Amino acid sequence: MGFFENLGIKFFNNLTNKLDKGLNQHHVIYAEKQNYIFAEEIVQKCKDRNLLGKTSNSYKIYLEGIFLGISDRTSAHPYLVKVIPSSKPQSLQENLMEAQNNEINYKEDPDFNSIDYFNINWFHPIVDSYLEKKQELNKSKQLYQSGDISFFDYFIKRLEVYDDIQEKDHMKYYEGIDRKKYIDKLRDKFRLILS
Repeated sequence: MGFFENLGIKFFNNLTNKLDKGLNQHHVIYAEKQNYIFAEEIVQKCKDRNLLGKTSNSYKIYLEGIFLGISDRTSAHPYLVKVIPSSKPQSLQENLMEAQNNEINYKEDPDFNSIDYFNINWFHPIVDSYLEKKQELNKSKQLYQSGDISFFDYFIKRLEVYDDIQEKDHMKYYEGIDRKKYIDKLRDKFRLILS
């Protein structure tokens, strides 16, 4: 291969990497904004069902599980989301970011069993390689299940653990998000349902 061919390949590779990074950043920003919307919708569902302040209600745990599944970029958390297909066409940007132009169906799932839910593995397999971090996540999950901490406390611990172990999908899809601002904004949106 000649000099100019190598230069062309390098240019193409650099351009491709920049486009990929740009698309990923748009996807990250879109997902972050969506998480804020989902938080507001979940709080509204809890208000509608008079679940504010309750910790052991199965439907509230189901709603919290929807958020924990959506916000887990490793896709390891049980995914409880059911969607209502939208009749609105997707924009080009949504198609490029592989966004679903659907609404979440928050209707109570009669098949949801909170005991079974808590018995499912919630962690990415890489956590098995970090015994101390796995123990931290297990302890946080147990405290959430017993009502000693909120689902949001568990969520924060999961962010910390995946940040610490640098799980690749987590890092990719949380890249560039200021964790403190993100957590503070979500905490503010969830404050009515946090016990």
